[in-house]
Amino acid sequence: MSNLWAWGEAASLGEEPLEIPIPKNANEFALDVSTGSSYTLYIGADGVARAGGIIQDLNNYRGHLGLPDTDLTQGVNEARPILEIDDLDRVLVRAPKFRNVTAGVESSTGSGLMHSIFIDDDGKAYAAGNNNKGQLCLNDIESRFIPTQIVLPDNEVVKSAVVGGEFTLILTSSGNLFGCGSNEEGQLGLGETVIETTDATFEDNIIMSDVLSISAGQKFALVRTSDGLFGMGDNTFGELQSCA
Repeated sequence: MSNLWAWGEAASLGEEPLEIPIPKNANEFALDVSTGSSYTLYIGADGVARAGGIIQDLNNYRGHLGLPDTDLTQGVNEARPILEIDDLDRVLVRAPKFRNVTAGVESSTGSGLMHSIFIDDDGKAYAAGNNNKGQLCLNDIESRFIPTQIVLPDNEVVKSAVVGGEFTLILTSSGNLFGCGSNEEGQLGLGETVIETTDATFEDNIIMSDVLSISAGQKFALVRTSDGLFGMGDNTFGELQSCA
């Protein structure tokens, strides 16, 4: 647990739209924090996930904050707790204690379309936000305004997750890597015949094993394994140069 510090565009932190030119102590402890396109997710000392930031157009909001649109306003939204999730039975229940949050980036500049991943203390993953390519790993393309639990085979324990513009990668404690969403540029590593996939439970989605860590960009990803560093996806600007 560490002190939470912030700087930059204050509105993306859920504060008044003023710039914070130097690091500012938020005067609270955080277990984890992640920043996306104009929004912030963090986990307080109590294990409660909180979300805040800017919503440019409420009509385009698809749930990346993990909060219903009825609880939000167009413009700046102060950070507030995420108190409910949808479980495996798709029943609305009290949110568990979380240990990791991952905020996303816009699918295209100015679209306001993003998604987020949450991981609880038991290693279960939840997704919320835009789902036009199946990037929430929920076996459909319906957006979610409440974090919804992802099904993984054999109840694998989630270690970490990363999100790109329209895709998600999930790393389990056993070193298996799962992907969902867009594979139009090969960012899921599923080959040229798979354009997109909506469900991380299919065996074909197990794209690599013995993975140590993962990272994602807009349309590409890097994967570190015991055999070295691998890259997949868009390479227009030499994003994968270090893997050549």
